[in-house]
Amino acid sequence: MKKELKELVVNSPIRKRSQEIVIGSISIIDFLSSSNEFRPLIKQLQHARLINYINLLKNVTFIAPIEKAFYNRTKLTTDILKYHILNGLLFTDKVDDGFVFRSHIYTRNGQECSVGVKVKRIVNPNTGKKNVTIGGVSIVRGNYVTRNGIVQVTNEIMILPEDMYSIFSTDPDMFIFKKLIDHEIFEHKKITIFAPTNEAFKIFNNIEYTYLLSKYGVKSDSNEILSFSKNSTGVVHKISNLLLPTSLEFTSLKYLYGMDTKKFADEIFVAGLANIINNKTVEQTIFAPIDSSLYLDVNMENNRIVQEIKYHFISGWFDLSNLDQKLLTTRMKGKLLGGRNQKIKVSRKKGKVWLNDRSLILGGPFTIGKTKIYRINSELIPPFSFPAAAAPMFHISTTMEYLYNTNIDTQLHNRELITYLVPLNSAWESLGLVRDYLLLDSSKDILSEVLLNTIFNGLFYFEELASNKTITTLIGVELTIQKKFSEFSIISGNNSHTFQIEKSNILLENGVAHTVSHVFIPPNLNITPRHLFLTKNISLFPQLIESTDFFYALNPEEKFTILAPIDNAWKIVNSTIRSRAVLQEIIKLHLLPPISNDSDFLKDICSRRSLHKSGINITASRLHDSLYYIVFRSSRNCYQQVNVLGEGKTTFHGQVLIIDRVLDPSCAIGLSYIYILCVSFSLMIIFAIAGFFVKRFFLKCSFCKFILSTVWGFISIFSNKYLSYWDHNTQHYDERHPLYFPYSSNQLSSRPTLRRMLTV
Repeated sequence: MKKELKELVVNSPIRKRSQEIVIGSISIIDFLSSSNEFRPLIKQLQHARLINYINLLKNVTFIAPIEKAFYNRTKLTTDILKYHILNGLLFTDKVDDGFVFRSHIYTRNGQECSVGVKVKRIVNPNTGKKNVTIGGVSIVRGNYVTRNGIVQVTNEIMILPEDMYSIFSTDPDMFIFKKLIDHEIFEHKKITIFAPTNEAFKIFNNIEYTYLLSKYGVKSDSNEILSFSKNSTGVVHKISNLLLPTSLEFTSLKYLYGMDTKKFADEIFVAGLANIINNKTVEQTIFAPIDSSLYLDVNMENNRIVQEIKYHFISGWFDLSNLDQKLLTTRMKGKLLGGRNQKIKVSRKKGKVWLNDRSLILGGPFTIGKTKIYRINSELIPPFSFPAAAAPMFHISTTMEYLYNTNIDTQLHNRELITYLVPLNSAWESLGLVRDYLLLDSSKDILSEVLLNTIFNGLFYFEELASNKTITTLIGVELTIQKKFSEFSIISGNNSHTFQIEKSNILLENGVAHTVSHVFIPPNLNITPRHLFLTKNISLFPQLIESTDFFYALNPEEKFTILAPIDNAWKIVNSTIRSRAVLQEIIKLHLLPPISNDSDFLKDICSRRSLHKSGINITASRLHDSLYYIVFRSSRNCYQQVNVLGEGKTTFHGQVLIIDRVLDPSCAIGLSYIYILCVSFSLMIIFAIAGFFVKRFFLKCSFCKFILSTVWGFISIFSNKYLSYWDHNTQHYDERHPLYFPYSSNQLSSRPTLRRMLTV
């Protein structure tokens, strides 16, 4: 028996022992049956029919729980009991810490792979006493040698190890790796896992970490998502460093998946553009819309999808924080741009960076290789046609209305490479009567010509216009654009117009547009005073001009400023005009010779000399809106109030003003009405006082009565004569509007002046 025991020790993995052992012919079962403290254990073995199974074993270690270990445990499964049977001999004094014994329980997949049981040597830090645990329970005594093995006694039952899923779920130090396992670990019959701790994953940034945790993180060779079975068994080793495969490489596309831009990454993959985004040799910038803003239209043509995706790609690197009102060139080639690449406009508002005034930069850049990625809050939409792009711009709505009315918008829909200089609403308003003339039904073709004169062949962004360009309009007119400081000049022949570009680089699918402060009238378009008279249906005044031999004033090259009364105004004064000479003087008062091309009667401070024989000078002083004082300046000054119903300039810089009154020069010539009244009133006072005294001293004298009666008669005749004259020459306005006599604010003299209120 001793010989057999020696052979058993030699074949054991345990080194030479010094503990006392039991020597005899008894088996493990005999040893357990000899003590009452193992009675519950024997019953469990009998119930599981493992008595004969154990008796046939050799070179095993049996972990024997004592009676108190079975409190509250009525029955142990066969697997748990077999888990207490270990191959090999375990001696507590010499066993290596961390040694794993193979148990007699095998994996459920039928493979010959037993579940291991790990030994740990523990030293109590307080007492220094050494203790050995097996399978997580302490060995209280043991090293009992029997015929077929060793018995170690414990006061607890060893619990079967959890499956891998449970291990990773309960260990907080493997929380990150557990997330990866939930999605990507492969299913295998027998596995050994080297599980990195949370600390090991700090080598990845947030984007890379998010990508690894996504469904795109790890794939098998067959490109299928790998899964994990909760019933898998094997060995788990915790490691502090990652074991990275040489094939692991982060790309720009993977970065998109690692951010909240997965839909955009899917679009790139579906469109077959992964090779472009993952290009390692070219510097590029990508604007990636976040998932919440993106909607993938599955019915969209593939070519359109490709082009719209390429609109988010910019060649080169840029510091967006230093860019404002600048254009970046995308990889999208516009069909209506002649194969040129479309642009993106970068602008800054309140410290934030915007693309095309629509998409906000949310974050970035995130750099991977030679690619920089910016997150944006909405998808970049390639530029539209001009009508669609201009729809939200109310300040150019007048131009859009005229384009619709003349059908020019449809004519230019598929026109390639054009540049619009779009007049603002205020630019059309400044034309005054010229705009009214262009809007006449008979002038529709002329309006089309004016609109086409604001559209140019070729693609000219703001930066190109600023460098003195010669361009051609769609009607074939050659123009030169020059820039000086913030103003531009457009030159055509001898004509030059100064304007400002209010909003530049409005991107279009077939070109670009700039809003401007001026309407460019074609140089070959001759607008005369007669054209402007048509806007208010004025026919009588030009007839009177011709009948009084002043027809030359209607010649546009003469550049006259013409104050043209409406036809109804002449009906009021018709009865007062008693001769051709009187009519000529009235007409002359409405014709002002030119002084310069830039003169404007309503804005000029200096008075304008009329053709009137008395040399009357005229100025205009604005009261409110279209209401003006017309100021007559001669030997005497007076005012007439009129409404200016319209104003416009001819091609040769003449000016036409439509007024609601015929100008009356009578207050500025001869004796003024105020003067006559003052003299008459003074004489009446003098004679009244004198009469008082005369009556007292000469009342009894008949001759004196005769003289007094004669004087009063003379005074009466004198007053009636002059009052009758002024009533006859005031166009009978006094019947409706009373006269009043304020002093002129513009005169230093104390002489009162007549102000006649003339309104419509």
